[in-house]
This record gives sequence, structure tokens and C-alpha cells, in this order.
Amino acid sequence: MPKPSLHIPILYGSQTGNSQSCAESLAESLPTTLHKSFSSSAIKITSTAKDLDDFLESDRADWPRLVVIICSSYGVGQAPLGCWKFRDLCDAILENDDSSADTRLVGLKYAMLGLGDSKYSTFFLNPTALDTALSKAGAERIGSLGKADASGVGDKVQSKVMEEWCENIIPEIVRVVKAFFGRKRG
Repeated sequence: MPKPSLHIPILYGSQTGNSQSCAESLAESLPTTLHKSFSSSAIKITSTAKDLDDFLESDRADWPRLVVIICSSYGVGQAPLGCWKFRDLCDAILENDDSSADTRLVGLKYAMLGLGDSKYSTFFLNPTALDTALSKAGAERIGSLGKADASGVGDKVQSKVMEEWCENIIPEIVRVVKAFFGRKRG
């Protein structure tokens, strides 16, 4: 009997490369890190990094059960490279005034780390729009909404916040994966 498997895409939108680098690093380490949480690697876990627009096009937005999104804001709260079409989708969800609930993403669990620069009045506008749209469409965020500020100092410096968020999201991902496969223990 083949062991159960789960692919966890790490989706990103990145203008300067920080989100992409973080996504690639997490995608590389996530399977090994998660396998340590399951006895004898009872679940085959894979992960790849992909920009959000490529996900929409190549995967045709075939949403898995769990995704991680790492995305920044650019300019005046706009989407960065690799996230324009995804932001358009999110804006359409947010602009839909239909009183019936949008359920296209019910069952999706997602974690989100946003990057930005608090020197700008539009700080965190794009990650906030993505998070709000996903939630409006029925998806459920796991863990805290990470906020990595390029102008952060001390223990709030952007790279440190990104690293800590990636470490802290692992137990949340483990909890969700165990729930998917009905496991109470590793």
C-alpha cells in the first residue's frame, strides 16, 4: 500500500528577491523538517517554490489543501513581480458585492508571510489584500500573519522576522498535516 502524500507549494511574489529567496529556502527545508514530525516518514511530503502568477497559469489554480504564501508590496501597495494576476484575482474577490458567500477556496489552509517597508504609507497593503481575499473566498489562515518590515530594527529587522516566522509556522503546518491524515501523534 503506497504511503499517503502531500505536496505543499510555497508561493511567492517578489520585487527585490527577498520573498523568492525565503520561499525557495522554506521549500527546500520543509519536507525534511516535517518528516521529523512523523514516525518513520509515514507521509511523503514534497514542496516547491513557485511565483503566484505561475501557479495560476501552470497549475491552473488547482488549489491543494495547504499552501504557504510569501509576498511583498511594491510601490504604492501594488503587487510585486510574479503576483500581478494573483492580485487581480484577489481584487475581484474583494470587489464582489454578491451577498452570497464566495466558497471557491473552502477547505484551503494557508500560511502567509508579508514583506514591506513601513517608511511607506502603503506598508503591507498587498499582503493584507491577499490575506483578506483568501479569507473572503473561504480559505483559513493558519498561524500568525507574518509582517517583515524592511525598516525594522533590532529584533524586528526584516531577515530576523522572516527567519522566526518560518520557524514558528512549522508547528502549525504539522498540526494541519496531522489533521489531514487523522493522526494524533507522530
